[in-house]
Amino acid sequence: DELEYPDPQVTEIEDPKHIFLAAIEHTIPERNVKVSAGGLGKVLDQMLREHPPGRLSLVHPKFAGVDYGELTPFVVLEVIVDNVKESVTVSSCEATDGDIHRV
Repeated sequence: DELEYPDPQVTEIEDPKHIFLAAIEHTIPERNVKVSAGGLGKVLDQMLREHPPGRLSLVHPKFAGVDYGELTPFVVLEVIVDNVKESVTVSSCEATDGDIHRV
């Protein structure tokens, strides 16, 4: 099959260098964390195993009762949810598996 390019002037598509993904379901294999909400978890597990080399930034909510291990504070955001001001702490953890660097 021939690859269709998004624009006639584009003649080559490079592998992505940095992928950003936000999802409720998440897996952090090196921390034994697995949160499932309906079935997408299997797709995420496969993506973590087979993603092309590069940086993979994954953003997920932190669930109560799940041990995420030590996290590095990143930023605190002030947001409004249903007309109520809320404070959201964004934390991070990093891992490298082969040629994939997850943040």
